[in-house]
Amino acid sequence: MLIGSKKAAFAAYGGYLALKRQAVGAARRDRLAGRLYCGLCLAPKALEKALDLARAPSAGPSRDYPDLLEEALAAALDEEFFDRLLPPLLAKPGNKTLAFLAYLAAQIKLGAPVLFSTARVGDLLDYGFRSGKKALERHHLHPRNHLQSRGVRDSARIDRPGNLALVEWPDNAAIADLPPERYVPAQRARFAQKQWELMLRRNALWPGFEREDYETFLVKRETLMARIIRQAYRSL
Repeated sequence: MLIGSKKAAFAAYGGYLALKRQAVGAARRDRLAGRLYCGLCLAPKALEKALDLARAPSAGPSRDYPDLLEEALAAALDEEFFDRLLPPLLAKPGNKTLAFLAYLAAQIKLGAPVLFSTARVGDLLDYGFRSGKKALERHHLHPRNHLQSRGVRDSARIDRPGNLALVEWPDNAAIADLPPERYVPAQRARFAQKQWELMLRRNALWPGFEREDYETFLVKRETLMARIIRQAYRSL
């Protein structure tokens, strides 16, 4: 489900094998292969350019592949990428874009709880894969019918990743088409303060998000989603 690009997966596996042939230690090998897959999914052209520059004679003495890869990844997925270039990728509509899948993978890596639940995203996705039963659904934080009633009819705006979150299916059914200012207080009452704040933070949300106007909400949340991806990437 979270393998967004088979091409990137095969290329990253090729990198993993190259690192293994050079007897790179397991911890560094796994970290570089994981980061390579992220780079190939999110910034393939920038990573290719960075690798070319790192290999160029003008870059100095020749280095081994692991060092070249470290340098290229640091250049392609730098702070500017996560702060300025990644949020627009998260603005592209759809629940299967590479950026949105990277966000879900980041939630799994960080052990994030499902929104409005104490269960972890990774645990419920794993349960769904093993059992064949759908434990989670993608929920529109601002439901489609609610937005359409307010004049937002463009599916590209409604289906932006910033408007999507994984929730357990009973919660999704209970929320239905209610606007966030109506359903969030009822959900909030189920959790202690610290638990609520942590759950919001791990889902790229903030106290009072339900009162933001839709466009402001999208921009803010997609920026926070990019920060979660950065945090998970840095933890590899």
